This record gives sequence, structure tokens and C-alpha cells, in this order.
Amino acid sequence: MLFFKKKKEAIVLNAPCNGKIVQLDKLSDIAFNLLGVGCAVNVDKFKGKIDIYSPIDGELVTVFPTKHAYGIKTNNGVEVLIHIGIDTVNLNGAGFDSPCKQGTKIKQGQLLATVDLDLLKSKKVQSDVILVITDETHKEAKIKFLADANNVEVNKPLFEI
Repeated sequence: MLFFKKKKEAIVLNAPCNGKIVQLDKLSDIAFNLLGVGCAVNVDKFKGKIDIYSPIDGELVTVFPTKHAYGIKTNNGVEVLIHIGIDTVNLNGAGFDSPCKQGTKIKQGQLLATVDLDLLKSKKVQSDVILVITDETHKEAKIKFLADANNVEVNKPLFEI
């Protein structure tokens, strides 16, 4: 009798916005690299307001009051942190708008937030949109990039684990 090991299904995260890929270890705040695996999407070439979309289906288990960070947990236990910018918590919500509420279900491609990049730039705050897989099961998973590093397209596959 042969036993076949069931192949794990790949988990795909879509790009939350347009931009270019930045490795977590290249960010000015190394804490994100210590949280898990993922990447950031650099949006420096854009001006004005941009929309940030959910990279995956799940429940919004965390919505920071300052609307700069979101935690999503999928049905199969994957936990994803979407953090907009570095040191953006210090803006106390200025430049961020979001229709999302903690505890609600969210779909991949659904609007998470709108960000005023001009305000972030005027405050000299980095605006990279950071995605990190934070749950213990996948924290050290290998990621495979699915997007062109210099031309990430919103709501298109960004990476898989």
C-alpha cells in the first residue's frame, strides 16, 4: 500500500498597492525583519493619496487606532501584518483614513486604508507598505516572489509561502 503525503497548498498574498519590492532586511527599521517573513512595497515615486488593499482573505484581528497597521488572520491560521510606513504611529492617525473595523471579515482586494503620501513626505516619514507573515507556523517559511521587483501591481500576486 502506498501513502501519499498531501501537498501543502501555497498561500498567496497580493500586492496591497503599486510600487517596487524592498526586502525586509533593507528597511531602516530592522524590527520588521525579526517579526517574520515578507517584504515591503516602496511607494516613493507616487504623490497624493493612494489606496492600500488587503493582500489576503481573513478576519481583521487588529486595526490600530492610528489606521497605519492591520493584522489579518486567515481561516487556515496564517497571520499577516500590514504596516504602512515606518514611525507612522507618531502621526497619531494624520494622513490615514480607513473604513475597516477590528473583528470584521475582509476579502483580498478590499480597501484597507487611504494614505496621504504628501503628508508623510512633509513629516519626513518613510511610506513603505510592509507585509509580514507573523504566525509561528509560517514565521520562517521561504517566500517565492511572483511580481516583478521593480513593477509591483496592486491586487496582483506579490509572493507565496
